[in-house]
Amino acid sequence: MELVKDTNPILRQSAVDFDFNNDVDPEKLATEMAPIMFEYNGIGLAAPQVGLNYRMFLIGDPDQALACFNPKVVSISEELVYGTEGCLSFPGLFLRIGRPKEVVAEFTDLHGKEQTMTFTDIMARCYCHELEHLDGILYTDKVAKLTLQMAKQKQKKYLKILYRKAKRGGQD
Repeated sequence: MELVKDTNPILRQSAVDFDFNNDVDPEKLATEMAPIMFEYNGIGLAAPQVGLNYRMFLIGDPDQALACFNPKVVSISEELVYGTEGCLSFPGLFLRIGRPKEVVAEFTDLHGKEQTMTFTDIMARCYCHELEHLDGILYTDKVAKLTLQMAKQKQKKYLKILYRKAKRGGQD
C-alpha cells in the first residue's frame, strides 16, 4: 500500500460503501494506512489516496487516530472558517479553503459500531476534506484557476528546494 499522487484517476472516482462482511479487515486497513499518514505528517488520509475504492478515511494524530467507515455529514455550522489546506496526494500544494467551523458526523468505527461525533475547527476541516475524497472531489476544485496556477508555481519552487536539500543529505 502506498500513497497515490494527484494524477491517479482513483482520486476522481466516487468510492463504494465499505462492507464489513465482505471487504478487508477494517482494523488491518486502518493499521496499514496510519503509518503512511504519519510518515508524511498528515492528519487525514482517505482510502482512495492509497489506491483503495472504499468509503473510509483516517483522521487525527499518532496519539489519537480515528477510522471512519461510510462517513456522512448530519449537519454543518453556518460559520465558515478560511484556512490553509494541503493534501498528501498533492505534496507542497497549499490552498486557502473555506470550511464549516463545526460538523456533526455519522460513521461506523473499525469495530462496526455506529458513531455520531461533532468535529470543530481543524478536525471539522479535515473531516470535510477527507469526505470529499470519497466523492471524487479535490480541494483544488474549490479555488479559482488563477489561484491554483499561482499555488502550483509556489509548489514547484518548494519541491525544488526539498529535492536539493535531500540531495545534500538534509543539510541547509
